[in-house]
Order: sequence, then C-alpha cells, then structure tokens
Amino acid sequence: MNKYDLIIIGAGVSGTFAAINANNKIKTLLIDSNSDILEKFMITGKGKSNITNTLPIKEFLNNLIDSNKFLYPSLNKYNSNNLINFLDDIKIKYHEKSKNRIHLLDDNSIYRNKIKSILNSNKNLKIKLNTKVIDVIESENSYKVKILDNNIYHAENIIFATGGLSYKNFGCDGSGYKILSDLGHEIKKQYPIGVGFITKKSFKELQGISIKNVEVAVIKDNKKIYSEIGSLIFTHFGIGGPVIRRVSGYVGKLLSEDKMPKIMIKWLNHDDVVNELNSKNELNQCFKSLNKKVRNFLLNDFDFESDLGNMKLKDKEKIINIMTNYNLEIKQTQSIDIAINTGGGVSLKDVNPNTFESYKKKNVYIVGEMLDLNPRTNGFNITVYYSSALTAINSINKKYDA
Repeated sequence: MNKYDLIIIGAGVSGTFAAINANNKIKTLLIDSNSDILEKFMITGKGKSNITNTLPIKEFLNNLIDSNKFLYPSLNKYNSNNLINFLDDIKIKYHEKSKNRIHLLDDNSIYRNKIKSILNSNKNLKIKLNTKVIDVIESENSYKVKILDNNIYHAENIIFATGGLSYKNFGCDGSGYKILSDLGHEIKKQYPIGVGFITKKSFKELQGISIKNVEVAVIKDNKKIYSEIGSLIFTHFGIGGPVIRRVSGYVGKLLSEDKMPKIMIKWLNHDDVVNELNSKNELNQCFKSLNKKVRNFLLNDFDFESDLGNMKLKDKEKIINIMTNYNLEIKQTQSIDIAINTGGGVSLKDVNPNTFESYKKKNVYIVGEMLDLNPRTNGFNITVYYSSALTAINSINKKYDA
C-alpha cells in the first residue's frame, strides 16, 4: 500500500515550503502535475523574483485586500524576517530593488536548484511529478488520494497547495477547489490580481504611452477605498502598468461581487493645475509636464487657443476636475489566466488561522493561493504563501515530535 503520514498536493511556493520544513520523521509525499517543482515561480519577476516585502507587520497587513485579521497570527510568527534568514541559510543572493521590496539577485533557476537539493536530502520525502490528483476521499482516520492513472495513495494528513487559477498551463486549473468543495468547503468566487483594465472608454490612439507618478484610486459607492501612485500605460484594451496592477485586486473583488467600481485618476497635482490656469495666457501653454498627446486627448472638448483670462469659471473647474479627478468606468479586468495571482478561493471561515487546518475535515490543511487571502503583489503574496505553509507544516510537525 502507498501509505504516507503526509501528502502535499502542489509543488509551488507553498507546497515546497511545507515540504522542506517537514519533520524528517514524517513520511511525506509531494505531488505535482508539472514536470518540475516551482514552475509558476520560475516566471515571476522576469526570472528574478520579488520574493518578499520587509514592511513592518502592521503596514504589511494593510496590503492584504481583506484578510489582515485572519493572517495576523501566522504573519506575526513567520514573515519576511524568516524568509530572508532562509535565503541567507541557503546562500541565495538578494537585494532591496526598491523600498521594502526584496528581489533575488540570483536567477529563479538557482533558487529552484537549491530547493531541490534540500528536498532530495530528506530521505523520508518522495516527490512525484507529472502526477495529476483527481480526488481526495475521506476513509476512516485517513485520506485516499486518487491520481489520474487510478493509483491511490493514503495519508493521515493532507496539505492542499494547488494554487489558484492564474497560469493554467502550470496546472492551476481549479481542480483543487472542486475537490475541497466536495469535502464540504465553501469556495469564494475567484478573480485576478495583478492585471490591467478593459475600459469603456477607448485609448487606442494613446496606445504605448506611459505616464509616471499617476495616482489611481478605487471608488466604491462614491468613496475612495484604496489608492496607489505609480506608472500607468495606455493599451489597446484600456489601461495597464504597475500602478494599475497594484490596484487591480480591489477592482477584481468588487467585480466578483457584481459591483461596478470606478477608478479616479489624478494626472497632475491640484495646486499645480490651478496655478497654471491662473498664470498662463492660453490653455495650449498649460500642463507641459504631461505628455502632449495625453493632454490633448483629455481636454479634447476645449479650444487650446482660448484666452484663459476670459474663460468661464465653470470651464476652469471642469479642466481641474479632469486633471485631478478623472473618473473612468471599468468594463472588466484582463483574464485571470494571465494574472500574477488569484483572489477568492476557499472561505477563511472554514480554516483555523492558527494552524491552517480545515474546520470541516480533520487533518486537512489548506495553504497559499487556494485560500481567500488576496495579498497584493510586490512580495506580499509570496510572503503570505510562505507564512501559511510554515504555519501548517509546523502544526503537523508537533504531532510527530514526541
């Protein structure tokens, strides 16, 4: 009989973290449908992953869309400090690329090889790749894990770490959600995090133009719920770029709840806009710090040779509003298939935040992107997935410490 103490389903960030921290007394099987471990991780950060973020815990939690209370116990124990210590231990080079964002200096492939070496050193760990799990069945005090070729493996403990729906070519096909739903778990609707927006207004004539230091706010029920400053890019489908990717999770969540969010864009500082309108002779002399094509597009309804001294107050107010409070309706986000990570997933009501064990099924643990955790990108996501996996495996380790 193929019997184990622990089966980990999924060899991505969470699954491998759990496996390398498993007590070597525990007979463990790590299963993944890909031909190698960490396949999705390999493409993150263009080959040099943004692996963590060193913001203090309170500020870090503010970068989770809606799971900060749930994640506080795990992140208070296991966070960027532990992850950086781990990188030091395995001699992986890294640097602070921008404030608080830790990127690998060594390629992701070097990191993966180090992880492989650690996994292979555990003689009580077996790895099965190219192996698709199709069902997990409760059986007395253990679980049967059925794979595509109809072989069955048995284990007392199961860790689900199959990821979300982004990058389906790496096995993130949602099958883990189906299995957990069959085991009695509530699955929240999934949505993309880290994508661009398809807008009602067309920006095709501005395609490819990038604007720096733009403030983008997400508006819900006429209230600002989140904002970011960064670079925005006009695209054939709408808008993208770093600042849009960073706010996309908030928009995606609202759309998943059938709400129609808007975003508000501040192209220029309010005081600067007012000062230029009051000090220049013609509109054509204003806002030269903004790309000319963008300026002309935004103010298309106005005569650029108009005398500002004789311009009506309501027209000046309209220009100020366009430049500092530009409202834009979102039709939808880009596809979840190309998202950096997935929002939604297994309801947090079904999971113990201190252990990541299911409240529905004893000895079933659910970690990482499968859960409705919804961390933003910029290193927050990998840190959260690491923390959840380490919390789960240490909870299992305690059972075998005696």
